[in-house]
Amino acid sequence: MAEEPHANGGARSRRLVTIGPGDVRLEVEATERRTLAADDVRLRVLRVGICGSDAHILDGTHPYLGYPVVQGHEIVARVEAVGHNSSALHPGDVVVVEPALACGECPTCRRGSTNCCPDLQVVGVHRDGGLADALIVPRRATHPVAEVPIDAAVFVEPIAVALWALRRGRMRKGDRVLVLGAGSLGRSVVLAAAAAGAAVTVADRSPARRHLAAALGADSSLSPHDLRGVAGTRGAPDLVIDTTGSSELISIAAEVVRPAGLIVVVGISEDALDVPVADFSRRELAVVGARNSVGMFPAAIDLVRSHAAALVNTIQLRVPLEGASDALLAVAGRTIHGRALVVVSDI
Repeated sequence: MAEEPHANGGARSRRLVTIGPGDVRLEVEATERRTLAADDVRLRVLRVGICGSDAHILDGTHPYLGYPVVQGHEIVARVEAVGHNSSALHPGDVVVVEPALACGECPTCRRGSTNCCPDLQVVGVHRDGGLADALIVPRRATHPVAEVPIDAAVFVEPIAVALWALRRGRMRKGDRVLVLGAGSLGRSVVLAAAAAGAAVTVADRSPARRHLAAALGADSSLSPHDLRGVAGTRGAPDLVIDTTGSSELISIAAEVVRPAGLIVVVGISEDALDVPVADFSRRELAVVGARNSVGMFPAAIDLVRSHAAALVNTIQLRVPLEGASDALLAVAGRTIHGRALVVVSDI
């Protein structure tokens, strides 16, 4: 076991706790001396990105969690201390956190689908996340991000999710890809698909969000009201990726995707989906889900490194940890169209 160093002078540690829907509180408590388990790493949180999932937690519509919870799953941090089995990391290293922690032992994990582990624990959803000064995670959840600007590194997690969605959609170079939603995740899908050689169209009701998606590689954009206009045309998409969780939009996707095309649902909601059963055979409609990611973080880090400036340009709101509730409300209320970033520490 490795002992963590004392915080200097009896320092106090902050964390933002979501007690229940709409109830967010900043807690400050004395930092305690603790010991690390052999495979654990103690992190000083630097940056946390806020996305639509965080908004769902705030308003009580996220289907997977229980309260209270410290939110924040898009985490950039500096290593403070390591357990004795984590010697590949050193104090001072900057890392991103892969938030989906699987048991590794169940039949689902043994088949390689660790993202669907029945006992999955997601940092910032099922267990406390990054909206705090300090965080302890297993070594396997950390990925060094040398030479990636700290503000850009918050994009690694959503781009890993985007890459997994494209993997689930079996996207090939030259495919026509329609992305539903141009929020943080939708723009991540746009960037990943464009970088892989797809022709990308994005649909979102916000012109400002569509503009940001264009800057990340979308070839064209449209309002959701115009989606049905692409049905039955030569430009009908080969692949549709939904990041909204809207049953209405997913139903429209089933109409507009080309015959034998594929729909990937990444967005989450409790909506019920209404699709004619005959479409599954008549048009060989295929719909698959995508959750978190498996093995995508190294590729996501490379993609962020090569597009860092463009990604940072999408950041619209920066707040300190004390103002993180404002960032959550801004994302939940769609009062900003770009990224919200919480600056927890610069140390």
